[in-house]
Formats: sequence, structure tokens, C-alpha cells
Amino acid sequence: MQTLIAWQTLRSELRSHRDLVVQDWIALLDSGAGERDCVKFLNQHAGFFFCDSSHQLIAISELELGADFRPDFVVTRDLSSFGFSYEFIEIQDPNEQPLKLDGQLSKGLNEALSQITKWDKWLAGNKDTAKKILPSREFLKDDRLVASYTIIIGRRKNQDALLPLRNCYSDNFHWSIQIRSFDYMTETLRERYFAPLPNLASVEMDQVDVGVRNQLVNPFRMAVPSAEWRKVASILEDRHMSAKNAVTFVKLASTNSRLQPFLEAWQNLPEIKRNHYLDQINFIRKL
Repeated sequence: MQTLIAWQTLRSELRSHRDLVVQDWIALLDSGAGERDCVKFLNQHAGFFFCDSSHQLIAISELELGADFRPDFVVTRDLSSFGFSYEFIEIQDPNEQPLKLDGQLSKGLNEALSQITKWDKWLAGNKDTAKKILPSREFLKDDRLVASYTIIIGRRKNQDALLPLRNCYSDNFHWSIQIRSFDYMTETLRERYFAPLPNLASVEMDQVDVGVRNQLVNPFRMAVPSAEWRKVASILEDRHMSAKNAVTFVKLASTNSRLQPFLEAWQNLPEIKRNHYLDQINFIRKL
């Protein structure tokens, strides 16, 4: 019988394993850790922070855009027949606020916006290379990839009064740019629903082996290294990408050290409870 894992228990009986990630993340931020330490933690826990068990199933670490640029993370979003769109994520210092007290942009936020400008220009000027490493049917529409961008910077403390101004800046940038705090990421993880199968309504996904689908939403996955992604990117199917490339994506994924304790806790649940959760998975797969 195929082994399936009930990831949804991370919100019920086994939520302590999710809570440990949250606690360690908050402790890291409260310690005054800088950008690189946060990037390292997020790389190891990409499946928790960047993936959503739905349309966002893959996070790539420091993807090389030519020889000069490496976004901290690139997250794919499945658009069904339109293939993937891509979100470029820039991690800045959690100890620096995006805005000064007078409302002007901070040095860190200006640096992040400069990076985004360079990435966007690179995408526009290197279409052939972009098509190989960022496969998308967007190229069929405009002959270029239109990406979205997110900047993670600062904590919310002492910034409440400036939040409307920060959101105003975010809404009025020329590109699709979001400015988020590190605390926003904490809240998103706390509120996340961990599905046992991808919540993608498509005939193509329904035809994928259920065990592969179960592993596609494994939240203990680390970010895919740039070199590994680039090996397969140019040969990926560019429609219904999560489904048609599911086996490849599962093979690309490495998992962090928290998976084994979780699996042991899952196996130690009473059989009646495990069967209850497995029945939920079988019910979902028949919908």
C-alpha cells in the first residue's frame, strides 16, 4: 500500500512541529540576526514560508540570472494553462525599517528597489536566457517575462504609524512590488493550512500518482538550489507545469532535518487516528 503522509496534522495533533519552526524563527529575529542568517533559515524552511499547498509549490534559492544577479528566492506560481509566473524575493535586514521616521525610504529599501530595477532590466534584455531558466507562456504574449517582486524588510515594532504610508508606496511603484515585514511572514506561517494534496483543480493534476502529489506539498522541503533548477528548467513542460513536471519537482526537492521527527510522530499516532487522516486524503482525491 502506498505511504501517504497527512501534512494536515501540522494544524492539529502534530502542530507542535509547526510551532517549533515558528518559535525558532521568532527567536532568530529577536536575537538581532542579520539578513544572511535569515536567508539561511528561509532556505532550509522554504516549504513552510514560501509554498502554500496550492499554486505556489516551488521555491528556488539564489537563481543565477546570467553572471551578475542572484535574487534571494524565486517562487513559482502555477497559472494552469498559462504555465508559471515568477515572484522574485529580496530579503533585507530585519533590523532596518523600510521607512525613516520622516517617511523617506530607508537605505535598505532603496537598495532593494535598485536590485529589482536591475532584475527587471535583465529580464527585458536577456529574453533567450530568461526563456531557458524561467519557462513560462508569458513569453508567447509579450515576448518577455513580467515578474512580480517582494521585498522583506524590518519588523513591525515602532512602525504602526507609518504602515499606511508604506502600503501607499507599495501600491504605487511602477512594477508589481510588495513590501512585507518579517512579522508578516511569521503570521502567514501561523495561519497556513497544510493540505495533504495540491489544491489545484486540473485534470492533469488528477492524473498524477497520488504519492507524488502528496510529496509535492511536503512542507519540510528546502529551496531548490540554482544549479539544480537550471539543469531541468529548459526541458520543462510549460503548461499545467506543476502537474506535468510533478515527478521532476519531487526529485529536485531536498528536505530539512525536521522531517524525520515529524514522520516518527506521525507513525506513533494511534492507528485509528492515522486512518482518519488517510480517509481525508482519499476523500480529497475523489473530489
